[in-house]
Amino acid sequence: MRIAVVISEWEQACCGDPFHVDGPASWQLFAADPADGAVAPAAAEGLERFTEEHHGQTPADVPHQRVTGTVRSIWGVRYPEVAVPGELASFVNDTRAPSFVQIDDVAGATDGVAEYVVVLEVASDLELPVYKLSEETIAWESRKALDRDRDRGRMVDEIGTVMEHAIQVVTARYHDVATITRSTQRTAVTLIPLRTGAAAVRWARSDQETDQIGLHIGAGSWWLDATVDSANLLEGIVDAVAAGNAVEEVITDPDGGRRLETHVTAAGREWVTATGHVPPPDESGVMFIVGDVWERAQQGTTRYTPWHY
Repeated sequence: MRIAVVISEWEQACCGDPFHVDGPASWQLFAADPADGAVAPAAAEGLERFTEEHHGQTPADVPHQRVTGTVRSIWGVRYPEVAVPGELASFVNDTRAPSFVQIDDVAGATDGVAEYVVVLEVASDLELPVYKLSEETIAWESRKALDRDRDRGRMVDEIGTVMEHAIQVVTARYHDVATITRSTQRTAVTLIPLRTGAAAVRWARSDQETDQIGLHIGAGSWWLDATVDSANLLEGIVDAVAAGNAVEEVITDPDGGRRLETHVTAAGREWVTATGHVPPPDESGVMFIVGDVWERAQQGTTRYTPWHY
């Protein structure tokens, strides 16, 4: 009898035992949701699916057991990353569009692979764990359902109505000069201009209990109170950025350090937020900079390009 075993790449890379095709394997397994609709490589289609876990995280009320068998095939699974609409530098795996690569053996980490699907041959009379949700998972899913209801409700309240209308307006206005992605689960949108050197604009209504509007322009971020007044600013801010009224300034401090700030002139005011800091070098001349802040500081003050040519 053959089953499909899903192994997360991080668990295997951390401390999983090596395994290879036609070799033995022994894993602690629990049954995967048979209704999850997960796409599988051809060799694993139609097989009962189980998940491997060796960090003791399986709840006690979920049936699980050690299963020993022979590995018959190994597939690395890769998922394309997609940006979360309205958020800055936030990505998720698109589990609807996996790609598979066949692998002969696995020892440690595998570049770009999120998980492995292993076809494991086990004894035909082996009793395997049945699928059961833990009480903890049931409670978590209930909370997530309430969160989704709250987020969808916010899309149609007074503030959300203004924000959704603003998304429609800027989409109609800039669809030919920007790639625009919006969420269907909450009020959130990303506008990435096609022109090099132009600043992207992202905004999102909070998906947390604390209700705010996250606004991101280039590398700068602001958190606005979730009010109708704040929502009414968004359309004009996009217009200002699209017109080129946004700049990242590099300011030298008295100690020799440099501050990076995003400045946007919109709605009759200037919006300013810090986007990075380059500290002065220590006595040995060494400094530690995270990410691309150093490169941006070296470029100096940069005015973002208008979206239209």
